[in-house]
Amino acid sequence: MRLVSIREKTNGALNITCHVNRLLNSEHRDNPRPKEISESRFSIHLSPNSDSNTIHHTTAHMDGSETHNYLSTYAVKNGKYQPIIISSVAHPRSLNVLEKAKGPVIDLPEYDPSRWTMFYQIWIAAPTLGKQPGPFLQAEVKFKRFTLLVPFCFTPKPTPPRVTNTAYRTTTEEKMTAEQRAAGWEAGPAPGLESKAMVAKTVLEFNKAIARGFQLAHSLRTHGR
Repeated sequence: MRLVSIREKTNGALNITCHVNRLLNSEHRDNPRPKEISESRFSIHLSPNSDSNTIHHTTAHMDGSETHNYLSTYAVKNGKYQPIIISSVAHPRSLNVLEKAKGPVIDLPEYDPSRWTMFYQIWIAAPTLGKQPGPFLQAEVKFKRFTLLVPFCFTPKPTPPRVTNTAYRTTTEEKMTAEQRAAGWEAGPAPGLESKAMVAKTVLEFNKAIARGFQLAHSLRTHGR
């Protein structure tokens, strides 16, 4: 299953594209007509004049509109790990076949969606770092300026009708909303995680995503939606 493609620019920056085109973006829960996604991509900038790296997440829609979020992190320049996104995987019949890509493609195992649901995460790290042993499977791709890790796992329940995902982002003190303050957000770049903390965070986020995904699926069945 081809879920993620990566293109390395000549200066070492990365463009990461998640295979979600044709799915609907229901990020805004009060929107009665979710928009069809044409592309979800992360641009990882080198930020040579800063002690952090900026990751720009763009979700493009078929109607031409886009949403933008940003993640600033010290992780790569401090030799640590940084999560970018965690997501469940839609039923394969909902996805277009990713036949062509301008760079490496993360090719994960095929599985039976009537019995299993797949979850995956994307992490970046310094090029000197790599996989860490943990209770999950992993793919790894090395680049000139970054290491890209894709931990993934399966849970023994049929793939639900909706994808759940969380794309990590940061904000500044000036832009922080009341909701973010109430949720305990901290302003400024993310510090990144050491190897042991990376493994613990990966497991924690998989467990949270699995619980969240199936609570949503149960809610949809209960209300007949």
